[in-house]
Amino acid sequence: MGIVIGMLTIGVHTHITNPLSAGYLCYLASIKSWAKLVDQVVVVDGGSTDGSLERLNECLGPLNEKVRVIAPPDAHWGADDRWEWPQIAINRQIGLEALDTDWAIHVDADHVAPEKNPDDLRHELKMHSNSTLLVMPILFYDNGKFLQRKAPRAWVLNLRKIRAEGMPVSYGMDRLSGTHLDYPIFITSKQTFKDPDTGFAKSFCWGELVPGEGQISLQPFSMGHFFFTPEQCMAKNLRLSVVSGRFRGVGPRTKFEISHELRLHRVMGFERRDNLLKKSFSKEVIELIEAFYNEDMLGGLLYCKPNPFNEKLRSTLCLALRAKRKIPARLLRVQCMMNSPKRWQRS
Repeated sequence: MGIVIGMLTIGVHTHITNPLSAGYLCYLASIKSWAKLVDQVVVVDGGSTDGSLERLNECLGPLNEKVRVIAPPDAHWGADDRWEWPQIAINRQIGLEALDTDWAIHVDADHVAPEKNPDDLRHELKMHSNSTLLVMPILFYDNGKFLQRKAPRAWVLNLRKIRAEGMPVSYGMDRLSGTHLDYPIFITSKQTFKDPDTGFAKSFCWGELVPGEGQISLQPFSMGHFFFTPEQCMAKNLRLSVVSGRFRGVGPRTKFEISHELRLHRVMGFERRDNLLKKSFSKEVIELIEAFYNEDMLGGLLYCKPNPFNEKLRSTLCLALRAKRKIPARLLRVQCMMNSPKRWQRS
């Protein structure tokens, strides 16, 4: 017998900080789509100052009654890269604790919910009433195709079971790898640090990953860097690299290394707006493309079709970076040719 009693309720939590100015416009479609599907949406704001919350309020209209934006001091990020790596897990945990529903779905603010009957989702979750953690497959768009991520990145926690049984579950850091900031853990210890920007004391948890016990059919669509320009994409990942390196006690990766990790040097063209509008995106995504998309944006197209020469060169570069943290002059000259402005022109 399961532990479901009466009407099952579903909540979603996510977090944002200045998405309008960062190019993360997908938050509008994401939050609106989840507000249509579930009973409650909690948005943890990290201190937005660019009008993002006002735009969200306009976008939601009557759905505002389902959405609650919270911005406690713990959730605020330092400016630029003046923040600590565990902040990502802290903001996820703040959102989780703010929900009072039976189930809690954590999504990044670029994950758009599919069109689905809420009662069908409730029925499916009732079938898993004794499970602690479920996963959802993620769909994304790349090179004109809809693809599914091999590893799910959206988690569904049975809050009713966790709270009834007093299970020490939170979002935090995997004690073995020091990563998995967006994955639920069984708490084994806590740690406090002083925010380098504000001096505010913040705490986060370490622990062991909660094992997944099943998968539900709901398949969100991940927009990723859809509305980013290449420059915004690189700036974001440079900030992440600096902060990650500081937390791990190692030097941050260079822009050169990150561009190869993301394969940004292989972006051959950009998706045209009229082509995107012909694709089978959800209503919320189409509305967002119509309102904001311009052809300086990536449109989900981060990689181009693999080229054997480029792949061989990339492997050689990565080996050199790992071995000596520097690149031979000959390869560096080739890289400069690959990064010439012609590579960034639209096809």
